[in-house]
Amino acid sequence: MTGERLREQTELIILTIERKVQQALNSIGLSHSKYYTNQTIIEAIANFIASGVSPFGSDADTLLVELRKLARAQPGDAAVRKQLAMCLFNTLNAAKAEGDLARRDALLVELRKLARVHPDDAAVRKQLAMCLFNTLNAAKTEGNLARRDALLVELRKLARVHPDDAAAREQLAMSLLNTLNYAKAEGDLARRDALLAELRNLARAYPDDIAVHEQLDMGLFNTLASANEENLSSWKALELLDEWRGNRGWRYWLRRRLLWLVFLLRGS
Repeated sequence: MTGERLREQTELIILTIERKVQQALNSIGLSHSKYYTNQTIIEAIANFIASGVSPFGSDADTLLVELRKLARAQPGDAAVRKQLAMCLFNTLNAAKAEGDLARRDALLVELRKLARVHPDDAAVRKQLAMCLFNTLNAAKTEGNLARRDALLVELRKLARVHPDDAAAREQLAMSLLNTLNYAKAEGDLARRDALLAELRNLARAYPDDIAVHEQLDMGLFNTLASANEENLSSWKALELLDEWRGNRGWRYWLRRRLLWLVFLLRGS
């Protein structure tokens, strides 16, 4: 086969892959498919389309390298940047699962830099917020409480700088709830109450944000459940109960649990 014929067939394969991905997922914008000249990448994406198995496996490093090159070659392409951010998120989680914390931290640094260079890119910011949340939780299990608190501060800043970003706000609310629960487990009730107050203020500032209200609802419920253990006054317990009943998010919280109960009953 001549070099020209091989090039033509390769381009045809790439264009076919692009169309198949767009048809199957309608989410991966490979608008610059001509840059995908690495056969490993082509095969990984083709296998993904054929089998539904994520390409984030043995070829994860190769895919990440190629996406970095593509993002550098097309710095204004938001679709490419989104895929890079998602790949960084997935590879970061894989590094954590493999116990490679140094690599996990390096990937987080890279994702921070990507978000800093593109401060108006909500897709990149979403991946960063999720990484911060995951790493915050991992810092607790790793016994690094100082880092856990620093990551919470970083999430607060991210949500404050981008007040209209619901994704960043949701990750902040989830982090506040988890840290609130950690504070309770650590016996730091003053901090638990301060974090609950912060979660309240966040919900008040965004009265229509269901995700935030759900986190507040769970925080109120957990605090109410500890009332007897902490010897809270009846008046304080009633205040918490009234707040829990009145909080908008509890309806969704209850509905989820009822649906889960129905699912369990059907399976029994």
